[in-house]
Formats: sequence, structure tokens, C-alpha cells
Amino acid sequence: MQHLFSLLLAMTLIQATASQAAEPLSPKNDFAFESQDGTLAISFGSQRIADYVYRDEKIPRPYFSNR
Repeated sequence: MQHLFSLLLAMTLIQATASQAAEPLSPKNDFAFESQDGTLAISFGSQRIADYVYRDEKIPRPYFSNR
């Protein structure tokens, strides 16, 4: 769970830095997170960019997957 917290903190910092840019963020170009069974789906705008897998029967450690 500590890895998940670190990931969310990093994404929040990236998003906060991006909001300082000249072009303001809108819902269509913002990060979104969706929790699924053992996975956190990460999207930017409408595009899914990665999955953070924290529970897998075959791999005993958390990892990123780009599907």
C-alpha cells in the first residue's frame, strides 16, 4: 500500500506542476485513477496510459503494466 501512496503522491505533484503551465488543465486532459481488482488504472484525458498492479497471483511484487 505504501507503493500506491507514493504513486498517487507523485501523480498529484505532476498534476500540480502542470496546473502552473500557461494552458490551464481541463477535464479532458487531466489524470484519472480507477481502482479495479488488484489494479489501479491510470489515464490521462481519455487515454489509458498504465496500470499499477499491486496484487497478482503470479508476480509477488507490485509493478507497472502498459497493457
